[in-house]
Amino acid sequence: MTLILKHSDLLTRDTVNALLDAKGGPHVSIYMPAHREWSAVHHDPIRLKNLLREARDKLVDTGMRPPDATEFLSEACDLVERDNFWQYQSDGLVLFISAEEFRYYRLPLNVEDIVILADRYYLKPLFELFADDGRFYVLSLSEGSVALYQCSRHSIREVELADTSLSLEESARFDDVERSVNLHAGLSSARATGKANAAVFHGTGGGYGSVHQTQLQNFLNELENAVQKALAQETAPLVLVGNAKMRGAYLLQNRYRNVAEESVNVDPAHMSREEMHALSYECVKPVFARMREDATRAFEQFSGPGSMHLASDIESVLSAAYQHRVSKLFLPRGRYVWGRFDPLSGSVQVHHEMRRGDLELLDLAAAYTLLGNGEVYAVSDDEMPEEASVAAVLRY
Repeated sequence: MTLILKHSDLLTRDTVNALLDAKGGPHVSIYMPAHREWSAVHHDPIRLKNLLREARDKLVDTGMRPPDATEFLSEACDLVERDNFWQYQSDGLVLFISAEEFRYYRLPLNVEDIVILADRYYLKPLFELFADDGRFYVLSLSEGSVALYQCSRHSIREVELADTSLSLEESARFDDVERSVNLHAGLSSARATGKANAAVFHGTGGGYGSVHQTQLQNFLNELENAVQKALAQETAPLVLVGNAKMRGAYLLQNRYRNVAEESVNVDPAHMSREEMHALSYECVKPVFARMREDATRAFEQFSGPGSMHLASDIESVLSAAYQHRVSKLFLPRGRYVWGRFDPLSGSVQVHHEMRRGDLELLDLAAAYTLLGNGEVYAVSDDEMPEEASVAAVLRY
C-alpha cells in the first residue's frame, strides 16, 4: 500500500522515527529548493523532473530494469504535472520514495538539489528543524485569527491546526447557533406546557461581557486541544504572540510545558510574518545560547585523556548513538562522511567518496541520537569541540 503524506503534515521527531523504520529495498531521497513566488514557480516542476530522471538512472545502475525504475518513481512523477501542487510551495521540497511508500514534505528550509539512493532515507538536511539550538514554535493569538508556526533560525512555516476554528468570531458564530437552537427548543417546550416564561437563556452572568468571556474560553480551549495534537512529543520552545489579554487567557488553558518565558506583546494583525519571526527569535535566542553553553560545558567537564564520557571519532560515536547512549551530539555543518556501519558488530567503514550502498554516517549518528532523545547541535568547524569531525557526550 502506498502512503502519501501531504504538505500539511508536520515534520516531528515521530516523522524521523517513521523514516528510520522504513525497510525493504532501495530508498530514494530527493531534496530541491522551491519557490513561494508565483513568478518563479514554473521552474520547479522542471527541476523535479530532472532530479527524478537522475534517480531513475541511479536505480537502473543498481540493476533495476528501466520499466521497473519508471514504475518505482511513478507517483512522484505525477507531481510534475499537478499545477495546483506547485501553487502552494515553501522554501524547499523533499520526497521519500520506496517500494512501500511515497512521502513528500514542503520544507521551511533552503536546501540544495540532492538525489540519494541508499538502504535508508537520507535525513541530514532536515536536522536544522530538530537541532536543539534553533528550533522553536510560534503561536499567534488575536480574536481575528490564530496560527501556529514551526520555525528555525532562518525560516517560518505555518502548521495546520486541525479540528479548530481559526478565529473567535467563527467560534462565536457556532455558539450563537447553538444558543439559538436551545432557545427555540425552550420556547417550544414552554408553549407546549403553557409556561411561556420558562424559556430564558442562562449565561455565566447574564451580560454581553460574560458571554464574550465564555466564548473566548471555549475558543481557546478548542485551540489548545489542536495545539496539543500538533505538538505531541515535541519539546521545543513555544513563543506566544499577542496582546496581554489574549496571551493571559490562553495561558489559563495551556498544557504545553515549554512555553517560552519571553513573549511578543504585539497583536499579530499589526505585523508581517517575517517581523513576527524576527521578534519571536529574539525571545528564544537567550534560551538557545544557554543550551549551547551547557552542552559545551558538559563536553569540557569530561574532557581529558581516556574519558569514558566522550567520543570524538565516528566509530565510537555511531556505536554509542545506536545504543542510545549519546546525550549531546555536535556535528559540523556542511561536512559529509560516507561509508558503512554494521550495528551488530559496531564496525565502521569510511570512504573518501560515496560508493554504492554507502550511507552518510554523520546523518546516521544524528538520527540515532534523536531516536534516543539526545540533543543535536549543528555547528561550524571552528565551533566543534577539540576541532573534531564529530563529538559526543555519552550518558554512560
